[in-house]
Amino acid sequence: MDAVVRIQQRDGATLSLSSSLAMKWVVPAMTRAQASGLKLTLNVDDELTEFGPSSASNAAIRFGPGPYPGLFATVLSRCFAIPVSSGSLASSLMSGERRAVLLRDTRAEMDDPDNSWEQYLGAERYGEGPFDTSVTFERTDVAIQAAIGGMGHALARSLLFESDLEAGLLVNSGPPKPVASKYWLVTTYDFAQTDAFEKLSSWLAAEVRLSKQIFSKHRSERYSGNSL
Repeated sequence: MDAVVRIQQRDGATLSLSSSLAMKWVVPAMTRAQASGLKLTLNVDDELTEFGPSSASNAAIRFGPGPYPGLFATVLSRCFAIPVSSGSLASSLMSGERRAVLLRDTRAEMDDPDNSWEQYLGAERYGEGPFDTSVTFERTDVAIQAAIGGMGHALARSLLFESDLEAGLLVNSGPPKPVASKYWLVTTYDFAQTDAFEKLSSWLAAEVRLSKQIFSKHRSERYSGNSL
């Protein structure tokens, strides 16, 4: 998926990021970017960004173990896998009181094995539990939207579901568990020295803090688990 979203003009930062991260985290925060005076262009692309003379982007958010040799890379946020669902389904996952539908995200599983239901639940419980795993997606934002619609439980990642918690569209239906991969903000060493990158980095850090605050406020005490 390729798309370009512009806020103000192109003389600031041009950020490459995945479709799910754009749709579930950055785009909903655009009004705050505008209010901060940030000059930002989003290049939405699920393929890995390569920096060079012909690159359309001068910064990117990458999800992976890192580090990234030859690039300036800083950890934007560590990551947790967190089951989410509509409120009516919240108790079905961990209690086993009824057959739970696990919405699989094959792209997320490919990005990091920790994003799989088998890894999250453990192979024994996954294999023997009363689960329906027949519904499959290839984008996390679509799986989360299906959870909002009541289709089942999505295994969401940090930063991708907090705005839906805030809006009352989702609840967390299981405890958060750490994922090996992290969100990284990467760029060239030259662009890392610019005011534009400093403004981008500061704004993203503020949005990460806001996401953590939202989760802390809305998470189920029953499934509090690890602290984000």
